[in-house]
Amino acid sequence: MKEDSEGCGVRVAGQPLSVIARPLVEARLALEAAGVAAVVVATTAPPRGAPSGPLRVVRERWEGGRVCLVAAASLPLPEEEVGHA
Repeated sequence: MKEDSEGCGVRVAGQPLSVIARPLVEARLALEAAGVAAVVVATTAPPRGAPSGPLRVVRERWEGGRVCLVAAASLPLPEEEVGHA
């Protein structure tokens, strides 16, 4: 793990690590694998709909060596998109 000089988190293989849009479980595993020991998670609700899917990361904020994640439940796909996703 290498700390990003711009305060944007960490770099893995020279690239900034971002976990936005990943399922929360996958995001935590990626952060752990990168050596990030301190992860704070808050949950929120999407602005509309009835969320029923898994939690996904919608925001991340790096503070020194720790990351603060905000996760929200995913919305189900509309019926017409289910067969095409």
